[in-house]
Amino acid sequence: MSLLFMDSGEHYATATITTKWTVANGGYSVSTTQGRRNSGSVYVGDCVYKTFPSIETGAVTLGVALTVASLSYGVVTFLSGGAMQVGYCFGADGAIKVYRSHAIYNWPSIAAWLTTYGTLLGASAPGVIAINTWYYIEMQAVVSATVGSVVIHVNGVNIPLDPDLSGGDINTYSSGTAGCQSVCIANFARIDDVYAVNASGATNNDFLGDVRVDAHFPVTPDGANHDWTPLTGSDNFAMVDDPAANTTDYNSTADDENTDTFNLDHLKNAGGTILAVQALIYHAKSDAGPCYLAPIMISGATTDVGQEIVPAVTFAYATEVYDENPNGAAAWDETAFNALEVGYRKTG
Repeated sequence: MSLLFMDSGEHYATATITTKWTVANGGYSVSTTQGRRNSGSVYVGDCVYKTFPSIETGAVTLGVALTVASLSYGVVTFLSGGAMQVGYCFGADGAIKVYRSHAIYNWPSIAAWLTTYGTLLGASAPGVIAINTWYYIEMQAVVSATVGSVVIHVNGVNIPLDPDLSGGDINTYSSGTAGCQSVCIANFARIDDVYAVNASGATNNDFLGDVRVDAHFPVTPDGANHDWTPLTGSDNFAMVDDPAANTTDYNSTADDENTDTFNLDHLKNAGGTILAVQALIYHAKSDAGPCYLAPIMISGATTDVGQEIVPAVTFAYATEVYDENPNGAAAWDETAFNALEVGYRKTG
């Protein structure tokens, strides 16, 4: 794996934010119009954070478009074992300040916690950040007691820090377990176009630059597979084409190997470079007992069955990341994306 996750805020509502992010605290909301391209975005009250399947001991890069109404707001931290390790917040002079924290996180005042109890590792020049302005900020960090490092990019440009924290010889580790298992965005920022990558694999393993994350939805007609039963009508796609997932319409099945696949709306950023594709399934089981589900992607002559999911009786998102087109393990292109079918299969 290289891409760990991405998010656009364009495919869920405020009520379902905790089914996409691991935790969301305090006054968060989802808007369909207040993103940086008049698209979806997430307003973060206290915090949202995402936990990875395992602790990443190498470099992790988190990119996020954000805007803040005050320079006392806005902070990104990397955590492991419930402890803040390293992160940045904004100074009153518009500088980006990088801190190592000393303790377990303390919601909701993470920025105040960092500046009061953390160790200032380095800072940019003043005036990098202004209020009510969208910036694309990427932090790449290795969390280590001896060979840690931090590099900050803004709008695709490296931002010098004083002192330079990129040499791999600083302490970015506070307590718990060295490494990064969660990324956190906090303190009254509006965010859009989020990604996180690790340093493994041959692609998407470093700074991706200023990127956009677009949500694409099922469209008519149904794909090649439509075995599940729609709640109403006869079109399976019509049960799962809502911009914000809901439970008022859905497809269901009791039979193993039943599969639905869907055509998608064509690439919204026509002519753009596709770095990765992420499939999302909003799913649940209807009763007690074992049940298994897997994402399905049909690309050209290849049918890819993703990682098996164990549904709960409450709805949640499951994601499957495709750094490359599974049809030939090749880079994505617009023609292949526009011909995709994506869906799910009951596997047990």
